[in-house]
Amino acid sequence: MRQHGRPGLLVESFVASATADPEAVAVVAGDRRTRYRELLADVLDLAARLRDHGVGAETPVGVSAVRDAGFVVGALAALAAGGCYVPLDPTHPADRLAALARRAGVRVGVGAASALPFLDVVLPPPTPDGPRRADPPRVMAADALAYQLFTSGSSGEPKIVPIEQRSVSALLDGFDTVAPPVGRTVSLSVCPFSFDVSVWELFLPLTVGGTVVIADTGVGGDPEALLRLIREHGITTVYLPPFSLGPVADELAADGAPLPVHRILTGVEPIPQRTLQRLADLLPAAVIVNGYGPTEVTICATFHVFGGADDPDRRTPIGLPVPGWEVKVVDGEREPVPVGVVGEIVVSGAGLARGYLNDDHLTTQRF
Repeated sequence: MRQHGRPGLLVESFVASATADPEAVAVVAGDRRTRYRELLADVLDLAARLRDHGVGAETPVGVSAVRDAGFVVGALAALAAGGCYVPLDPTHPADRLAALARRAGVRVGVGAASALPFLDVVLPPPTPDGPRRADPPRVMAADALAYQLFTSGSSGEPKIVPIEQRSVSALLDGFDTVAPPVGRTVSLSVCPFSFDVSVWELFLPLTVGGTVVIADTGVGGDPEALLRLIREHGITTVYLPPFSLGPVADELAADGAPLPVHRILTGVEPIPQRTLQRLADLLPAAVIVNGYGPTEVTICATFHVFGGADDPDRRTPIGLPVPGWEVKVVDGEREPVPVGVVGEIVVSGAGLARGYLNDDHLTTQRF
């Protein structure tokens, strides 16, 4: 069983995991447990069918973001075919998804045809008893795209952010550096697949031979159900959204039962130090990491390993750059400001996206 390190691209790391321990459980979704050999067979078969429909170097493949193992198969198959994956959430209005897919250049998809009626070709994931093709994954460069995500659009029309595979691998290795795994990584997936933290939840374990447990929609907001899943599946690594930290601590304090978790990632918005201190007191063996960064910098640009509150009323620091990232605070002339002076955060380095897809003006402005 592999424990640490990723040999290269995401599919290469996944294949290495499947080859090293094919009988290990890769994905748990509801009552279904998918082993690495099964997942690899499904991925290679679907990748071959995607290539038959013209998927090649960096072709965007829409993957219906239903919360089951089919999404994992679709995402990995898109990469194995040489393309990149684009999560399309079927809970969103069909006309909105169709418009986003057109902007991203998506013509081929994976999932139920009824969920993606606006695409030219929609391939179903392999069936359990169907025939399999085992064409090897396409060999890609390290800077090949991994995925394209849409920003929230809170400041206007959603932007399309293309992220390279080497950026994802660097982020995953960076997290393992600041919060080393203890034993086999078992991650809980609670985030929507259209949200960038889902990339961390899925690929952190699947690239090193671990297991990802896909939770039903809404579990992240139900602390009792969340803790039950963590105990049932022996979850070691989990992302807790900031809004869930207080309720999870309340539930932990009430039931008093131990948790197997030893790595917690949180972040996205400011968190009072007292909130993390309470969680740390309840889970003294866990490493709690506060991450910061927009979609454009591959999930997180900085990590802060929480070591105790120096002022419970102050916000938790966002920490230091992820290894390979560079973060500066600059003034209006893009010059670094002195310590203690307010400025704008500028990020560069390993995690930076290519820009905004098909938007040269905004890319020039922001990148």
